[in-house]
Amino acid sequence: MFNKLIEYDINPLIIFNEKGEVVYCNQEAEIFLSSQNIKEIFDFAITNAPKTGIKTKFEKIKFNNIEFNGYSILIDEKLAIRFFIDTTPTNYSLSNLEKIDIAMLIDFVCDIFTLKGNFNIKKYYDPTIPEFYSDKNEIIRLLKNLITANSYVTTKVIIGESIIIDNKKYPLIEITIENFNDININSTTYEIKKQDNKISIKIPLIQGVE
Repeated sequence: MFNKLIEYDINPLIIFNEKGEVVYCNQEAEIFLSSQNIKEIFDFAITNAPKTGIKTKFEKIKFNNIEFNGYSILIDEKLAIRFFIDTTPTNYSLSNLEKIDIAMLIDFVCDIFTLKGNFNIKKYYDPTIPEFYSDKNEIIRLLKNLITANSYVTTKVIIGESIIIDNKKYPLIEITIENFNDININSTTYEIKKQDNKISIKIPLIQGVE
């Protein structure tokens, strides 16, 4: 169980040997390292490492276009570094939102792909989800980057979860994509979570704005 928690942690974990070679990285770190200079990450870890034990620091760190909220570095027989992803959406706002039908929006994105070639995208929509207000352009951007030729896209209302925006509580819906385009994508508007062969986008169900 512990190994699975580490492997599917949304925070990148990297372990180096004394030569600066990666001897282990979890799935999130593998995606992160695919677009980075590994020596730069190793040098950062060495420069900021404690003499012994573990050091944790919360500050903004940026590698190319990827930003983290902090890190932990552990020195033992090897050197381990774990970066902290900011999972708190910062751009939730009730202004400049458009009323959308989420099923129609997903169909629109899927139709774009279908026109380009032989796509076999399967879909299942929760019929209880009403029209609601959201950042349509951001949802389209995420879907266009994540959907592949063989994706399975579903929607549902998340039971028992909600979010507070401007002191008001809103339920959440979730778009889940199986067989997704596994790229390093994030959003400051919506929470994105990867697990196994699925990726989910959590969106507030805002049915009215003042």
